[in-house]
Amino acid sequence: SGEALAEGQYTDALELPRTRERAKRSMEAPEERFAALLGAREPVLACEDLVLRARADLDAGRERQAALQARVALESLLAEMGGEIRDDRRGGLEAGRGPVGEAANAALRGDLSPAAAEELRDAVARMEAALRVRRLGSAA
Repeated sequence: SGEALAEGQYTDALELPRTRERAKRSMEAPEERFAALLGAREPVLACEDLVLRARADLDAGRERQAALQARVALESLLAEMGGEIRDDRRGGLEAGRGPVGEAANAALRGDLSPAAAEELRDAVARMEAALRVRRLGSAA
């Protein structure tokens, strides 16, 4: 009964598992950044919009569209951010030109292979990381 429980006298007990800690979010979720860009609350580089669109396409399972967006996003990012990108990060981005271009060409012919889709996801993640470094650096 409730009274017995309140007095610490109970016949059965069940230990509940601890809740997992929630994963920490990055400084700004992609949706929030997208809203800031659309609302013109902050100056926007063209590559930011293109990278966000590529990510949205990937998250929605639209790999062909993501590949086409990523090709233009990568070239735009390298052109717009120029000297802002550290050499080690720039090397990784430039190395992605081939795989991203091949993925975009494959997208024009049909679906991407699993390997091409994985390389595309990696390239978009590198672009997002470069933009995150820029954004966090400008916020400091």
